Amino acid sequence: MLAAEGLVTIKVRRGAYVTEVSQQDLADVYHLLSLLESDAAGVVAAKATDAEIKELQALHKALEAAAKPGKDKAATTDQFFAVNEKFHMRLLEIANNRWRDQMVADLRKVMKLNRHNSLLKAGRIEESLAEH
Repeated sequence: MLAAEGLVTIKVRRGAYVTEVSQQDLADVYHLLSLLESDAAGVVAAKATDAEIKELQALHKALEAAAKPGKDKAATTDQFFAVNEKFHMRLLEIANNRWRDQMVADLRKVMKLNRHNSLLKAGRIEESLAEH
């Protein structure tokens, strides 16, 4: 299953290895995610109920809180990652397009191979928050 998703590379007589993702791969995937998720945000802005908008606003406040520097950088990063994932998944759920959801899910699998490392870079959490 992981090999079919491109996350594991199987080499005959050598075993299975986590697929290496290049910087260009990450840039390409990130670009596609931004297109798909910004489209979903447009749908949500036009069609979401007041309750759904309030739910997203609450998630965004939680994201802001998670972005505040703490004593434990790893815990801060993990919390930010979890809330960010929840925000994006809820946005997609409200937009309600199963085809977009499947494409985003496939792309997010690739991003997860690198996402935690990227959030550890200085200033990256703040950049990610500003992108919302």
